[in-house]
Amino acid sequence: MEKIICCDWGTTSLRLTVYNIGAEAPIAAIAAEHGVLAVNQEFTASVGALSRKAFFLDVLNREISRLHDHVEADTPVIISGMASANIGMEPLPYALLPFDLQGTDAVISSFQDGQRPVHLVSGCRADADIMRGEETQLVGAARLMEGKWEADEQALVILPGTHSKHVVIRGRQAVSFKTYMTGEIFCLMFRKSILAQSVIQNDFSTAGCQEAFLEGVQKGLRENILHALFDVRIRSMLGQADPRVNFAYLSGLMIGSELRDLSNIAVKDLVICGSEQMNEAYATAIDQVTWHGAKPRVTRVPAAMATAAGQLMMYKSHRLFNFIP
Repeated sequence: MEKIICCDWGTTSLRLTVYNIGAEAPIAAIAAEHGVLAVNQEFTASVGALSRKAFFLDVLNREISRLHDHVEADTPVIISGMASANIGMEPLPYALLPFDLQGTDAVISSFQDGQRPVHLVSGCRADADIMRGEETQLVGAARLMEGKWEADEQALVILPGTHSKHVVIRGRQAVSFKTYMTGEIFCLMFRKSILAQSVIQNDFSTAGCQEAFLEGVQKGLRENILHALFDVRIRSMLGQADPRVNFAYLSGLMIGSELRDLSNIAVKDLVICGSEQMNEAYATAIDQVTWHGAKPRVTRVPAAMATAAGQLMMYKSHRLFNFIP
């Protein structure tokens, strides 16, 4: 059985999944809090003799050792995410648009670490925008959507997150994208701003949260976000909302504001590729959009599955199994 280690190395976390390549099926998985940002800070503060690349590989190998029952010393690893950024293992240049959905346009650096081949995937850039990690999810989402959408026609893929991406697909290529700082601004608002006194983070299980989320979405779709945000404080000061319910309202405001431009986009398919919770929230919010043309078909794809599927697709399309150091 041929195996590969798929590594999703983000800013705040590291996830490893061992896959059976032939069956495209997961065998084992682990997660750790050794995100690129924390490892970079550890490296900067270190006084050892290890280079940046060696330092990151040392962290990676410690985590891979937790999978010792499922991998061998020469099992290859493919890494996507922030590991190819300037704060990561090795800075790599971006791939350019248009970006083929089979991953053939990806920039990949391959090298040997002991007996183990390592394949580091870089990000993708437009003229005035960038992504790292999402390009791999995009390739995986396309793989998982085969037969379920019309990728030759114009489609839109939304990748929710700290910096959400809206990617336009045409002719089975990503041809443009925009970044929305929805997740980061949301966190700043409920943790660091004056609104922190008006909300309590929760899982929307409190009575009234779902209704408040929808109300926030609708207001975010209609109004300027800089004005609408103060409404969170007003609702609290005037005793109109429980802080847990207000948290859901704030979430709806932010997502609604992100989706304001959707009504002007003409696509047959809209794919949401995020966590289960994010997919549900965005699908609910998209139902509130008033479309100027025909409403697109909306499909959800789990981001974790898309990442691994994208890495496997790149491994095959770049014929990395033939890598010779």
